[in-house]
Amino acid sequence: MPHADFVHLRVHTAYSLSEGAIRIKDLVALCREEAMPAVAMTDANNLFGALEFSPACAEAGVQPIIGCQLSVAREDGGGAGADPLPVLVKDEVGYHNLLKLLGIAYLGSEDAADPRVTLADLESHAQGLIALTGGAAGPVGRLLADGQDEAAEALLDDIGKETVDFRPNYDESFSEPTVLPAGYPNLLVNGAGG
Repeated sequence: MPHADFVHLRVHTAYSLSEGAIRIKDLVALCREEAMPAVAMTDANNLFGALEFSPACAEAGVQPIIGCQLSVAREDGGGAGADPLPVLVKDEVGYHNLLKLLGIAYLGSEDAADPRVTLADLESHAQGLIALTGGAAGPVGRLLADGQDEAAEALLDDIGKETVDFRPNYDESFSEPTVLPAGYPNLLVNGAGG
């Protein structure tokens, strides 16, 4: 069966509480209906749906991509608050690192109702993770919108230590992402809206 040419890499499910409404079984059914070979679940600051998501996708023949939208504390004078930064799990090491980052976010933040990590936390636990830019609302997009092009480029260099390129995979093997040599763009840059 031919696959769709598009894979959602940033989906908030009902487990994102006020940020998403789609139930996992409905998401998986929609992906199957639209012949999407894979889908990423990136709920805000949690992996609550991961245990439901993975087997539901596998049963439907859709490759599950586990991820999370982390809140990253602003360190550049961008005011109080945090920027959304979606990260995807590439392998088992990445899954464990994402769990560590979520632990830091909830246990290390001054306010458990507003969990966040720092860029230093992210850099310390980046192995096995793929960072997206967060779109216009993410840290890179915010800096670009503020006219801070050099700061945005520096941030990409800081958080883009590993270069990964997702290429369409039209067979049933769902092989690992291709790692490109140095010099290619460091992050998957997703479009408007993240």
